[in-house]
Amino acid sequence: MRSLNTRCRDIEAQLPLAPVDWLKCQQYHIAPQVMQAMTEAWSFGIGKDARHESWIRQHNPLVNIQCFDPTTLSMHTIAQAGAGLQWAPIAYHPTETECVFYTTDDARRCYSLIKPTHTAVVHEHTVECADIYTLLDRYAKPNYIKFDVEGMWYELVCDVLRTGVRPYQLVGEFEMYYGNADQQFDRLHTVIKATQEEGYTVFVNRLLHAEMLELAFVRGDMW
Repeated sequence: MRSLNTRCRDIEAQLPLAPVDWLKCQQYHIAPQVMQAMTEAWSFGIGKDARHESWIRQHNPLVNIQCFDPTTLSMHTIAQAGAGLQWAPIAYHPTETECVFYTTDDARRCYSLIKPTHTAVVHEHTVECADIYTLLDRYAKPNYIKFDVEGMWYELVCDVLRTGVRPYQLVGEFEMYYGNADQQFDRLHTVIKATQEEGYTVFVNRLLHAEMLELAFVRGDMW
C-alpha cells in the first residue's frame, strides 16, 4: 500500500508550484495582485504563530485581518502581533454549534475539532463554533482566506464555495492523516475540481515532506 506521504507528493507533482514572483509571507505565498487588492482577510487557526498575518500587514498596511481561533494562546499571539489583526474566539465548524477542541500537545499549541485516535488526548474544552454564513453576517466579506484548521479543510472550503463569496485567494493546509485515507484523498480531489470549476487556479504553496499538502487557490482574474 502506498504511503500517505507518497500520495501527497503525487498530487503535488500534478499541480503547478506557486510562481516565483508571488509574495512569501512566512510560509504562505500570495499572488501580487491579490496582495495589492485585498482589504479584508480571514485567518482560521493561529496558535502560537501570527507571522503570516503580520507579513501581510507589512506588504499591505491597510488590510484588516480577522483571526479565528478560540484558544488563550492565540489571544496572546494576536495581542503581541500589533495593530490590524483582530481576534475572534470562534472556531469554524459547519454545524454552527458548540464543539469540543482536542489536543495531544502537552504545550496546548495545536487543537482540532476532530478527536485524535492515534495519540492520547491531553486536554479538551468546549468552544464556540460558526459556519461561513454566520461569519459573513458578523464580519466584513473577505478577499483572502488562510486556513490551518487541523482536518476541517474539506468542510471549510466547500462552505466558502457554497456562500458564493469568491475571495481572490484561499490558501491552507490539507492534513491527510485524519480519518480514512481514501476518503480524505477523494475529498481533496473534490475540492480541487470544485474550485477549478469556480474559476480558480490551484497551486502548490510549497513542496512538503509530510502527510499533508499546502495548496493555494487563486481566482483567474487575480494572477
